[in-house]
Amino acid sequence: YHEFVEAVLVNAMPFYPITRDIFVTQGWDTRNSQSTGKWHHIQLDWNQSSIEPICYCATAQTNKSCVHQQFLKEYGTQIFEETSGMFIEFKMI
Repeated sequence: YHEFVEAVLVNAMPFYPITRDIFVTQGWDTRNSQSTGKWHHIQLDWNQSSIEPICYCATAQTNKSCVHQQFLKEYGTQIFEETSGMFIEFKMI
């Protein structure tokens, strides 16, 4: 997981907001610590008490969690900031 975070933070791993609620990123090969090259969507589910990322990658569909979800939970508010009512932009931490 730490290799994934580092790759995103140095822009070696794409992780982009499309809208306020939807992101795209590539799959992550945990054995080799590298991108799989396949693109996936992550959608934010806005609950009253928290924001829950829902990922559509194979790992999340099988295990109910993945590095993409964990990343948004741990780093999302630090890296992505709301700039309008609709879009979120990437910011450096």
